[in-house]
Amino acid sequence: MTCRSGSCIESWLQEKLEKQRAIYVEKMKNAVAVAHRAAEEMRAATEARKAEEIVRANDIASRIRATGQVPRKFLCLHA
Repeated sequence: MTCRSGSCIESWLQEKLEKQRAIYVEKMKNAVAVAHRAAEEMRAATEARKAEEIVRANDIASRIRATGQVPRKFLCLHA
């Protein structure tokens, strides 16, 4: 097979570049997926911590309501 003015080399080079591009695109998609997964885990941890704080605050509030006395560590709330 004879090549006219390097067309075989150009097509081979084009194929090689397309393969490299496809590999790079796949790597970038994987990197984005890893970042999204990490962000989702952090978001879930934050939501869990927030829920625990709400439960703790409700527990303290119910104790204050039941006893009618504010704990000493909340002295800044006294007027």
